[in-house]
Amino acid sequence: MGLSTVPDLLLPLVLLELLVGIYPSGVIGLVPHLGDREKRDSVCPQGKYIHPQNNSICCTKCHKGTYLYNDCPGPGQDTDCRECESGSFTASENHLRHCLSCSKCRKEMGQVEISSCTVDRDTVCGCRKNQYRHYWSENLFQCFNCSLCLNGTVHLSCQEKQNTVCTCHAGFFLRENECVSCSKVLLCHPGWNAVARSRLTATSASQVQAILLPQPPK
Repeated sequence: MGLSTVPDLLLPLVLLELLVGIYPSGVIGLVPHLGDREKRDSVCPQGKYIHPQNNSICCTKCHKGTYLYNDCPGPGQDTDCRECESGSFTASENHLRHCLSCSKCRKEMGQVEISSCTVDRDTVCGCRKNQYRHYWSENLFQCFNCSLCLNGTVHLSCQEKQNTVCTCHAGFFLRENECVSCSKVLLCHPGWNAVARSRLTATSASQVQAILLPQPPK
């Protein structure tokens, strides 16, 4: 299996996801930044928020699975919270005016639904068996088949976010996580064997180190 590449049809989607990560406030439909609101809420006890029209009143936040319909009318009085409708959720206590829309698994990225969205939990997406996630951005991943390590052995098994790490047999060279015959690799010269090994980096990609060893005397 070669290096992960983005098909032409998927490139606009990947670029959009990257843009959202860099300029979240400039993309329509995203939840607004809550930094200022959180600062104001810090004057209230945990689990409460400051009334938007009266700074002397702290209202109780809504439980997960619900949203804020009306602020509490006064101190010690209940906040009017309503349950999220189908297709929306809130995963923690909040004072959002609307529930968040449930995520949809990206079929064009090979994603499958692991668990459905509920009023208090978003959709969980993943990959099929014997596949791993390759992340194009913080939240966008694509599913790829795990390498089988043909003409080699498995050094590290395929994991949820990491492809198989292979070690090649003598006479084969590791190229793009595939063990290629020395006859197809320029680094392999007559009278030499190629031994390749890989190591994990901070980005979970494999880097190749090649060590050329002379063949034993006949």
